[in-house]
Amino acid sequence: MDCDIGDVVKVRFGVDMPRILREELSIWKKDIGNPDLTVESGKIPELGIPLGEGFYVSRGSYQMRNERATYSIHSDRIVIDGTPAHDFFRGRVLQPAFNRFLVPKGWCTAHASGVAFDGKTVVFPAFGGTGKTGLMLEFMIDGADFVADDHVLLGSDGAIAVYPRWIHLLEYNFRMFPELFDRAFPSGEERKRAERRLRRYRTGLEMRGSNALSRIIKRNLISRYYFECRLPPADLFPGAKVQRMGKVTHAFLLLRREGRKLIEDSTAEELARMASASGWINENAWIYNTVAELSGLQHHSLEDRRRILERFFRHAECFEVSVGESYDRKGLDGIYREIRSYIS
Repeated sequence: MDCDIGDVVKVRFGVDMPRILREELSIWKKDIGNPDLTVESGKIPELGIPLGEGFYVSRGSYQMRNERATYSIHSDRIVIDGTPAHDFFRGRVLQPAFNRFLVPKGWCTAHASGVAFDGKTVVFPAFGGTGKTGLMLEFMIDGADFVADDHVLLGSDGAIAVYPRWIHLLEYNFRMFPELFDRAFPSGEERKRAERRLRRYRTGLEMRGSNALSRIIKRNLISRYYFECRLPPADLFPGAKVQRMGKVTHAFLLLRREGRKLIEDSTAEELARMASASGWINENAWIYNTVAELSGLQHHSLEDRRRILERFFRHAECFEVSVGESYDRKGLDGIYREIRSYIS
């Protein structure tokens, strides 16, 4: 399977990938000729110098190991020994590799959601747990097209492109949008399994853990029945489209803070400073870039990413949104309506 990620990074996958990842990548499926990066199966007998946390460094490559597979990353290829796990492979192996090719071309991944609505392309950079997915869902309920959930590709010329990741819903998303559960699991045995898993997970969340035994049960329920699902936009919103590429018009940085006006004007410099830090933390980028540097592979810095994002945000109207420490569906609706008024 050949893909041209964001029409920037050409990748050839010669390995059997997890089904969900294969579906996510299909948005960029394309005949590419010579790839920038090849992903292939193979044996990895020599792991090099151990660095801890499952990392090993050799000259010209570095390796990672988890319970499912070992991954050897070279300048132009990734070798997999074992069966790749979806989230680990996409987030911890592919994403750092993509950025090594994206950054020199004026692109990078960013921790953000995004939608295309009423002729506008809007991006919501944020730190974790601030409502990126919730705002995206509010827009899509009103007919917006999908651009990004959690990660997105951003270019220094203001271009925005889909990162190969579908909508990722967690327990609290279904708590806030219970109507989406019926769309995600409409009927049959899969729905019954999802209902059982969600019920047990919520039982763990709601336990007080007031003694040693209840704390053990609580941890076991939460870890064993951790609830999430990943779905194409059209499965949740029939008829929804995916905007593969676009030009940003508005950017709203979501911040958990109190005592400020809900929406305030901001600058490209401030959004870039915060968004680059958010992505750096979310991706554990300092670890991967340090290991890449030790192995002699090309790497990039937080400053490289900040410069790209600053140029990107200069093409947008920039705002900061104070979402507070917590909010319910009514609070999210209020934030959504206020943001709508700014882009209308």
